[in-house]
Amino acid sequence: MKTGYYTNELEALVVDGAIDLALVNDAMWCILKLKNDLELFEEPYRGTNVDQEQTTFID
Repeated sequence: MKTGYYTNELEALVVDGAIDLALVNDAMWCILKLKNDLELFEEPYRGTNVDQEQTTFID
């Protein structure tokens, strides 16, 4: 979701009625639930430090 498409186009598509806001909300809910299940809110940078990840699995 880092592309400009979402920030530049999505709002206009919802306002025009081309995309239902409920669909956007449902999609976002799925993404947030997955991030929560993966504990990315507790450790948002998990996987960005290779050395730390290797020692975590060794312990």
